[in-house]
Amino acid sequence: MGSAYDVEIRQDLLQLMSCGQRNILQFHGICFNENHGLCIVTRMMEGGSVHDIIMQRNKRLSLRDTVRIALDVADGLAFMNSYGIAYRDLNSRKILLDRQGNACLGDMGIITPCNNVGEVTEYETSGYRWLAPEIIAGDPETVSETWMSNVYSYGMVLWEMITGEEAYSTYSPVQAAVGIAACGLRPEIPRDCPPFLRSLMNRCWDNNPLRRPQFSEIISILQRQNAR
Repeated sequence: MGSAYDVEIRQDLLQLMSCGQRNILQFHGICFNENHGLCIVTRMMEGGSVHDIIMQRNKRLSLRDTVRIALDVADGLAFMNSYGIAYRDLNSRKILLDRQGNACLGDMGIITPCNNVGEVTEYETSGYRWLAPEIIAGDPETVSETWMSNVYSYGMVLWEMITGEEAYSTYSPVQAAVGIAACGLRPEIPRDCPPFLRSLMNRCWDNNPLRRPQFSEIISILQRQNAR
């Protein structure tokens, strides 16, 4: 801020955010503000984030709202994955709602500082609770998210909407990371959770990435429930 610095612009993400897909936050431009530095201008999402809604209400979302938001998020992720792009560090803070409650994927990270090789980033220290075990256990300099790791994180977002709680809130990030990657730690699913969501979350959290459902299947499951 206030001085020149190097940044990297993700052209692939910029194109996705400019294509008009309703479940991906629309990009409008980039500007430099004297007080805040380099800024991204996007569509206004008046409803805030899913995380904010959960924390403000201090209760779980209704089943109807959960399925509706989950469908929107799955549609957005399926669209990204179809272009060979995985979403980075998916969690409920990055799912934004408009005035009507429609959800889209925000905080795409199209502009990032050019870090030195080996530098630890916030992504590596604060997002463990939602990351897939194979991402946590991988080499930070070479591992990258995939549609399969996106599915795992998606299951974590489902759990937060169903429970109205933040995942692993009693654990430190490092404790959560070790538990997830080395010990098979997963959140406890409430007894009153609908069976189709319980099954879906457990499949999303499979330790074997290849056994996780693709987003096309997830969308079909949720659409069947939404039609009832």
